Amino acid sequence: MQEHHVNYKRKVIQWRYIVQREIITQIINDWDPIGLLDSGAPIDEYDLEIEEILLNMNTGTDDIELANIIYKSFKDKMGLSLNKLACLKYAMEISGAIQLSQ
Repeated sequence: MQEHHVNYKRKVIQWRYIVQREIITQIINDWDPIGLLDSGAPIDEYDLEIEEILLNMNTGTDDIELANIIYKSFKDKMGLSLNKLACLKYAMEISGAIQLSQ
């Protein structure tokens, strides 16, 4: 019984990760914060930043924290300073989409 419960929890966590990754990828790619996709870059251009965002957010992350995570991810990975209000706007969009998916 214990093993079944652990496997179920593992599958739920994996499902949440997949859904959250898809949501964040869609929103970041639609935003295209530095215009790389619009200039012909590959669709996976922001994958490192998206992965960084996923690794640093958790279920208790609020919109401001998520905006800071987005800002820091792009700063750390690309050396770019994004507009912090834009980061907050897209953090709120991500949070709303994730809440709707649950």
